[in-house]
Amino acid sequence: MDGDAKVPDVSGSLMKPWKVVDSIRCDDARPLPEVNLYVEIPEDSDVECPVCGNRCKSINGAEEDIWADMAKGRGIRLVVRSRVAFASCPDCGNHKLQFHWEDPESDFTEC
Repeated sequence: MDGDAKVPDVSGSLMKPWKVVDSIRCDDARPLPEVNLYVEIPEDSDVECPVCGNRCKSINGAEEDIWADMAKGRGIRLVVRSRVAFASCPDCGNHKLQFHWEDPESDFTEC
């Protein structure tokens, strides 16, 4: 990987209960070096239901969300991958938890 390209430390910007579980650097011939960061909400974490606000437990789905950092000024392309997480609410059912990089104001775009 290019010596000038710095891997961003995003662990401090993850909101609990999200956590980094793995990262892979790709040193291929892409225009920008790429880092794939794998994050997840650990199964059975305490979360808030996005519909009714109740405290409940999280469950992980089989599908994967993929988001890429489009702020090219870092000299590296950051790709964040996560299994889709749900709040398992006993009152109103399972509801997808929003990955906080889904915010329209962020530099991330869904892939």
